[in-house]
Amino acid sequence: MIRYGLALFLALSGTIVGALPLSDRAAAFYYGPHIPWQALSVYDFPVVEPDQAAGVPDDFRTQRFYAYVSLGEVLASRPYFKNLKPEWLLGKNPDWGSHIFDLSSPALHDFLVEQVIAPLWQQGYRGFFFDTLDSYQLVARTPEQRRQQRQGLAALINKIAQRYPRAGFIFNRGFELMPLVDAPVDAIAAESLYQRWEAGKQRYVPVPREDRQWLLDQFATMRDTYQVETIAIDYAPPNERQQAREIAGQIAGHGVIPWVTNPELDMLGLGVRE
Repeated sequence: MIRYGLALFLALSGTIVGALPLSDRAAAFYYGPHIPWQALSVYDFPVVEPDQAAGVPDDFRTQRFYAYVSLGEVLASRPYFKNLKPEWLLGKNPDWGSHIFDLSSPALHDFLVEQVIAPLWQQGYRGFFFDTLDSYQLVARTPEQRRQQRQGLAALINKIAQRYPRAGFIFNRGFELMPLVDAPVDAIAAESLYQRWEAGKQRYVPVPREDRQWLLDQFATMRDTYQVETIAIDYAPPNERQQAREIAGQIAGHGVIPWVTNPELDMLGLGVRE
């Protein structure tokens, strides 16, 4: 693990015939406690779980750190959950026990901007990583319901961008939102390009070729059409650093920024910078 104040840059060795040029940008996702701000500061897209800190330390406020924000659903453990109105919730995600937002509600939009985004901005975050952007699909059954939720989600993101025009944004998937948003999206991330984590069976498994190709096609469309960076978050056992390096090299060979870490994202994984 990288010690505070120390960053060792390793170039991924070798190239893949026919591969896209390697991106010169790097991303890191760290959701654990005791955030290693110094180590994360060497990355272009450092994402942290803001509930693990009181805010970005003064020494690092000149850099854009991205705060994790779940825009599609919420756990009851979040501090602001008790202030949500019941009519703003459409159902539950059975996998996580979280509550899914009704994103068509303008009142919910106002609440999330004032109670979630505004405090993070005050804490020094100048970027936001939006997760659970497809949660509405668990409860929106008809095409019209899905359209309403998708448009509501895009309107919420645009509202945040208008309120904070200097903010940067990273989406976790949300490919279908790109035609609808005016926000300055820095990157699109997605999990599991080469290796995924199956929580139910507590094991790491390879991603099927057809699933990988679908995601690569989505990434290519995002880069070509919207000129955004693309990031793949893959998983490997913490003690298998060489395997993680090999996965990172495969991801980078597609012109995608790699981040290979543990399922809890509470360790410093690796990508093109280690």
